[in-house]
Amino acid sequence: MNKKIFWLFVILMMMFTTIYAANPITVQLNGEYIDFTDENGNVVNPEMINNRTMVPMRKIFEVVGAQIEWDGEERKITATTEEKVINLQIDNAKASVQDRVTNEITEITLDSAPLILNNRTMVPVRFIAESLEKQVGWDNENRSVIIIDYSFIEDGIRKNAPTLVEFLEMKKEIMESYKVKTKISGNVSYKDDENRKNNEKVTIDGEAILQKNKEGIYDFDFEIDLSGNGEIQKALEDAQYDEYKFEFITNGNETYTKASNADTKKWVKSLVNVNIATDTEYSLNDYVEELKIPEENLNINSYSEIQTVLESLYKMYGEDNFKVTGTKNKKYELSLDLAEMLNASDEKQNDLLEFLSVGSMNLNIAITYKEDRLSKVETEIDFYMQNSETEESISANIETESTFSSINSNIKLSMPKASQIEKGD
Repeated sequence: MNKKIFWLFVILMMMFTTIYAANPITVQLNGEYIDFTDENGNVVNPEMINNRTMVPMRKIFEVVGAQIEWDGEERKITATTEEKVINLQIDNAKASVQDRVTNEITEITLDSAPLILNNRTMVPVRFIAESLEKQVGWDNENRSVIIIDYSFIEDGIRKNAPTLVEFLEMKKEIMESYKVKTKISGNVSYKDDENRKNNEKVTIDGEAILQKNKEGIYDFDFEIDLSGNGEIQKALEDAQYDEYKFEFITNGNETYTKASNADTKKWVKSLVNVNIATDTEYSLNDYVEELKIPEENLNINSYSEIQTVLESLYKMYGEDNFKVTGTKNKKYELSLDLAEMLNASDEKQNDLLEFLSVGSMNLNIAITYKEDRLSKVETEIDFYMQNSETEESISANIETESTFSSINSNIKLSMPKASQIEKGD
């Protein structure tokens, strides 16, 4: 090899080694870096062995809340938590995890067996964390193992949003069939204080009926009457939306629709099927699962990102906003200041909100259960916005009241017959 090339290669290797050594592997648990300093003040850094991160045994088991037993003769490690028993042996790739509730034992072959390195027992961090049902990822840019124990999410929601937890965990009657009748009322007003002849108002009066039978057919009828004055009402009349009727029926595989302003009075097959989830149960575990970050996307900022989302959830569903009354019959009421939430959630929206000078934007939802059976859902949205540069403003108040009936009764519904369907081209 040419001497110049040889020495250049040596220098590059030295530079690489220096950079590599300056960036030791770190391990982060729920946003906090684990300090692997031993009782004598010596730092024992994690090591990459067989493409697996190995960490000091005692420290990693300590931070995950496990008790350790060491069998010096057999060189075996037993780590115990309330839920699991982990068994390892030095230089043995075979390991086991026992569930203390079911006593089920799972045998596992490790990519990198526990070993003694510089008089320290090193164990594979991924195996330890995953055995204790924690998520593990690798932040390559920062050379950091990311461990997240998602139990903090459930603990936080239980502490900061107890009414939400009660609502999600309450016993609810499963609705295989039902009828929901919804009354819709309200108004939208536009005002121009400089030129009052431009003032406009639209009054809303409508009704919707949704039915589901035990065979999984959904039938939806919607009718609305929009009356008022001004350009808005004229545009609605021109588009035939001032007195509008709409229907759809679906079995999950096919959906057919009708509209009062359509050219045909027959059912028209929709290109897109309608999916309705009014009877889908949503649990606390679903909340936790939705907040989990995919393993491949974990990085050193993941925990703080989850915390930011949780803080918003606590603010939304905290006891100041989400309340419950009653014992046998319960009414859950959620009141939100949407303008405040928009201001706090996205800085990009601030310019728009400042331009509109939002005076109020409130949402109220009330859900009533009678003896574990969903009875009524009421909503009200009220907002007022004014252009800060003119005297123009818009306000609206819209209310709905949905009443449930015929729950788990024999509702007769059927898909349209061929003679009732508009033939395609």
